[in-house]
Amino acid sequence: MIHYSDRAVRLGVVVGAVMAALAIVAALVWGAAYRGAPAPVTASHSADPDFVPPLPAEHSAGHALMPSAASSVPLWRVLDERVAAFKPPYPADWSEDGRALVDVSAAARTASAWRVGDRVLMRLPQLGVAYEGGIERLDEGMGHSRSARGWATGADGRERRFVVTVGPTRVLAYIDTPEGPYELVADTRLGWLLPSASMLAGWDFSKPDYILPELPAEPAGSIR
Repeated sequence: MIHYSDRAVRLGVVVGAVMAALAIVAALVWGAAYRGAPAPVTASHSADPDFVPPLPAEHSAGHALMPSAASSVPLWRVLDERVAAFKPPYPADWSEDGRALVDVSAAARTASAWRVGDRVLMRLPQLGVAYEGGIERLDEGMGHSRSARGWATGADGRERRFVVTVGPTRVLAYIDTPEGPYELVADTRLGWLLPSASMLAGWDFSKPDYILPELPAEPAGSIR
């Protein structure tokens, strides 16, 4: 049986600790370089519902995006309305064409922590795409509401504007797409994502959008 001196044992422990530390540093450096590698943004047509497209350092319109977290924040989760136990009210004059039931709890929960440069993910199941955008402006509104504005690259390669507003009782969103704008109307838990055109389906544009008040009848014999 071989016996080692205390000095040899201590030396072996020190060498092993140094090698382990070097391995950890190398892994951290590689991971940082990997996460920082740029890639083009496109609208995702992937069948994977959890696909998150990458975001470049700046978009083609020249609006610089600040560095952000390692992953995007999904603003809503698409639900199957056919099996939903509860569905929020839907205006009778809106068309049901292209509507999707969504859970907006994530947006309501994370809005207070949004920062300029953060990335957000907006799924549009009607188009089979997921848009990832960078927040470029934050506005604090009345009633403790908060609006995030930014850009996302559409399937046509053009920059598309999005606005998401979260308040104490409502979550609203507007997303421009090559197929026309889409809007989200929800409370702080559930809501509807649909084309803006479906919201206007019941409007009669031949009629005025105002109502004249009826004047009270004048008593007989009165003189103006």
